Amino acid sequence: MPESAPGFQARRPSPNALDRLVALLAKLPGVGKKSAGRMAYHILDGDPAFARTLAEELAGLHT
Repeated sequence: MPESAPGFQARRPSPNALDRLVALLAKLPGVGKKSAGRMAYHILDGDPAFARTLAEELAGLHT
């Protein structure tokens, strides 16, 4: 994904963090690296509350 994606410049994660997120998302069934990258950028470019809620819900599934 290009660095010129809307909102990307305002919240630039470290490359390692982004790579780790893409790698984790790509482990989901039916999700390749390209789709995982799109998801990661969507999460980063979206509402921070959505990202927090998503993380909390995922963490809550394994408690």
